[in-house]
Amino acid sequence: MREMLPEHETPAEQKNVTRIYGALVAGTFLSVLPSIMLALVGTGLLLGVLIAAYVIRARAKDPDSLSGNHMTYLIRTFWVSGLILGIGMAAAGIYLSRDMGAETYEMLRTGNFQPILTVTIAYVVPGMAYYIYRVGKGLARAVRGYRIANPKSWL
Repeated sequence: MREMLPEHETPAEQKNVTRIYGALVAGTFLSVLPSIMLALVGTGLLLGVLIAAYVIRARAKDPDSLSGNHMTYLIRTFWVSGLILGIGMAAAGIYLSRDMGAETYEMLRTGNFQPILTVTIAYVVPGMAYYIYRVGKGLARAVRGYRIANPKSWL
């Protein structure tokens, strides 16, 4: 479904959708930086984007409008990514706690973070890859003025 903006949708609407994606990318970037203050700002920005997406979708005259379509996609991206990351982090916690012995504690105390790095790659990276894919796909389509073909799909 490669539709350009219909006559009732304006470049301003396209610009607003693109700005929401930009704020989402900025919030994501800030939330993973190793600074508590920047991480808090990023997390606040992510929550602001989620709230804005719900408000914009509710105000959209048509759920299939550019705004309604992309906000549905962003909301679904946020919650499904959170679910995948939550499952991954729970699995990582179970894996680490199951394997935590005196040797593991000693490795962590001395600065050997290999167990945590391994678990992060195995359990958290797939959720982040899904999130990055979805946001990248949505941003690319929003910049061109296209809708997402099926905003409620898993991919």
